[in-house]
Amino acid sequence: MKFGDRITSYLPSAHIADRLSCHYTQLRFGVQVTCVSDGRAILSALPDVRPTIWVAVPRIWEKLKLAIETTLAADADGDAERIAWALDTGLRKVRCEQRREPISAELARDHLRADEEVLAGIRTRFGLSRTRLPAPDRACG
Repeated sequence: MKFGDRITSYLPSAHIADRLSCHYTQLRFGVQVTCVSDGRAILSALPDVRPTIWVAVPRIWEKLKLAIETTLAADADGDAERIAWALDTGLRKVRCEQRREPISAELARDHLRADEEVLAGIRTRFGLSRTRLPAPDRACG
C-alpha cells in the first residue's frame, strides 16, 4: 500500500477486517477511504471510487461475481458467447496460476485477446480497472 491508494469501507466499523484493511491503512499509509454505508450498494459505488485496493472475503467475491455475471447477461446484446468465452479464459488462466502450472502459449494468447476485447472493459465498467490489490503475486509459467 502507498500514499494515494483508494479503498472502500463497507463492513461495520466494529469489524476487525474493516479496521485493518481500511482505517488503519489510512493512518499508516495515507490511503483514501470511501465509506459505503450499505454493503449491498458496494457494486454501484465501485465505479465512482475506482479503488486501487479492494479487499473482501470469499463470500463477498462470490456475490460480486454473481452481480457482474447477472448484469452482463442482461446487457449482452448478442455478445453472450464472447463474454462467456472471455470469462472462461480468465478462469482457466487463474486456475493455472493457483496450481502454479505453466500457462500454455495458446492460453496466454487467448487470455491477452480476451483481456483486450472483453475483460478490461468489464473491469472498467465495474470500477476495478485501477485495482492492483488483490492481484496474483507472479505470472505462472
